[in-house]
Amino acid sequence: MTPMTNDVRTILWKEWKEVLLRGRHSRSDMLKTIVVAPIILSIVVWQASNFMSNPASLIVPSFVLIQMLIGLMADSFAGERERHTLETLLASRLPDVAILAGKILAGVLLAWGVMVITLSLGVAVAYVRSGGELNVPFGTLAAFVVIYFLLCSVVSCAAALVSLRASTVRQAIQTLAWSFMAVVLLGVFGVSRFPAEWRVTLMRVLAGENLLRTEVLLAGILAIIVVVVFGAARLRFVRSRLILD
Repeated sequence: MTPMTNDVRTILWKEWKEVLLRGRHSRSDMLKTIVVAPIILSIVVWQASNFMSNPASLIVPSFVLIQMLIGLMADSFAGERERHTLETLLASRLPDVAILAGKILAGVLLAWGVMVITLSLGVAVAYVRSGGELNVPFGTLAAFVVIYFLLCSVVSCAAALVSLRASTVRQAIQTLAWSFMAVVLLGVFGVSRFPAEWRVTLMRVLAGENLLRTEVLLAGILAIIVVVVFGAARLRFVRSRLILD
């Protein structure tokens, strides 16, 4: 195992430990976690159980987890700056790339891992609901898992870039939330403004026999975006500038 891998694992462990301990400061936080978490999980699992017949049912759990990822990554650097621990982290022997990659990967693996678990539970629920007869589209399921990993990577890299530039967590969350909503609304509004014939043609081109080509193309586009945004975050990650900010 290379030293860089060990450094990234160190950051991963640090980030996950902070996430686990972050909500244990008061009884009210613990109560919220105990009550709200199972309710949200039940909703997203029930939605995911309809994936076999309606792939659009994954929009709800995907939206919930992306919002969670945005919140986590908004705290990645802006939170360290607010807690006055960023200077200590930057003074460590850890390379810049390891710190940045570790923080980004921590958020990606957490959100993506929860989605994989959610899909697994959804498949189990769908199996029970169907009376033990279930035809799982493994190809579509695998494609979704890969594409969702890349989507989480895009969001995590973009959120880390915003967090690097933000002075507070609140500012980072507001910027990310408005940006995310703008992208979603513009996409939905743009497609809805297409003539009906165009939408039918678009679905015919993207789905059906061309679905595999569409999935590969989408994965390629997301991978390129990940490289570009991570590169931008890497250029922004300058220790002297971050300490002065």
